Amino acid sequence: MLKTVIVACVGLLIFSEAKADYQAPLKQDIKTTFCKNIEGQTTMLMNTYNSNENSVDRGNEEVRNEIVRIRSIGLTNLNFMANIWVAFCNK
Repeated sequence: MLKTVIVACVGLLIFSEAKADYQAPLKQDIKTTFCKNIEGQTTMLMNTYNSNENSVDRGNEEVRNEIVRIRSIGLTNLNFMANIWVAFCNK
């Protein structure tokens, strides 16, 4: 379930950026839209990551391992998006 949400968030981010590149007439508009989308997607991903924190304690060992693995992927995606924001938007 979380894997699907993460994939959907990343897919929405890519779609949003492609749409922003197509619609924005100026580079500054592209950067502004890009940074706004990165912030929104990162916030959504962080909320999803935090909402699954308590579920790690539930289920058998196999389920817990899968949840921890999915949360690790989510944390990797958050780190990646934060690095993008710092590189392009924090100037």
